[in-house]
Amino acid sequence: MSAVMLAAVSVGVADETKPAQQVEIAKGRIVGRLVDASGQPRTVPHVFVFICRDDNGMPLVSADGDVLGQKRVSGGLDALLHAETDAEGRFEIPAIAEGTYRLIAQSWEGLQTVQVWKGEDAPLMLHGVSGAVEVKEHETAEAMIRPLGNASVTVNNTPDEGNAFLFVSLQPAMGEPVLGPLMWGTKFIRGVVGATHMKRGTQVIRGLPEDADVYVRLMNYDNNPGVGGVEFHSGKQHVVELPVYATWSNGYHTPPERLNALVEWLRNHRDQLPALLSSDDPAKILLANGEIDHRKVFEHVKEHAEERVTVEGIGEFRLIDVLAADVYLRTLEFHEARRAKQ
Repeated sequence: MSAVMLAAVSVGVADETKPAQQVEIAKGRIVGRLVDASGQPRTVPHVFVFICRDDNGMPLVSADGDVLGQKRVSGGLDALLHAETDAEGRFEIPAIAEGTYRLIAQSWEGLQTVQVWKGEDAPLMLHGVSGAVEVKEHETAEAMIRPLGNASVTVNNTPDEGNAFLFVSLQPAMGEPVLGPLMWGTKFIRGVVGATHMKRGTQVIRGLPEDADVYVRLMNYDNNPGVGGVEFHSGKQHVVELPVYATWSNGYHTPPERLNALVEWLRNHRDQLPALLSSDDPAKILLANGEIDHRKVFEHVKEHAEERVTVEGIGEFRLIDVLAADVYLRTLEFHEARRAKQ
């Protein structure tokens, strides 16, 4: 499975096949350019502009409006619908389905290609995002993309492993990093300001706001995938460590301090987990043999993420944090069992 398709499945966007009979899709056009904070033109070539839906943040893979997961694609970021700026910093999307979009502009230092997954890693250069761009049939919409700032950060994966996609957002994810893309949530995805492929375990990011909370999420697309994330304040932190949770021999497996007590409680009260996750009807998240159906659990928790439950002697937690504590515990127990066999 390609990296992009794995990302689509993980984010939880259903794969849809096109009907045999195609419907004519109304299309318009987008023209735009890069500008500085004061609105003056920036003449930067080889900047790649990605088109995302404004309502849910998902990137387009075709001019017909298909988003990642609705149409089979292969490759890396080059599989997404994008435009490239010319020597004057201008770009054009000649035909695109009617709708409202958000544009993300980025490049890679020293490179003139979007196929970064085929070469060596390079610093990710963020050039900014547009406001909402409304496209109407047979009309031309204009888009100006302003920079976010001049802050930079170096992200170091722990363990030092690459072969991953890294996403940078100015909005928090719905769930803990260990829950992976399925629990990133629309807010995080709509706040994405850049993404890149990591061949190795270190990534430099430039062009961040000088004073903002930044949320980074990672998905390693190995056959045995890893997931991770980190939050930091740009302009104040210049090097951050990103834990990558995985069942690899060197995979990170230490739960965050704020959930330690809940993780240890679950270790001793595993039988009470179904009732915690679905107090109204625990049976609906169980398999016929009485074990937890993890697919049903994720679907249920995603819908009720902010509901709160009380764990006696520990405190009150969001439902999504209870799920995260369970996944942290299972990851931790996997590594404990491995060490016990050595």
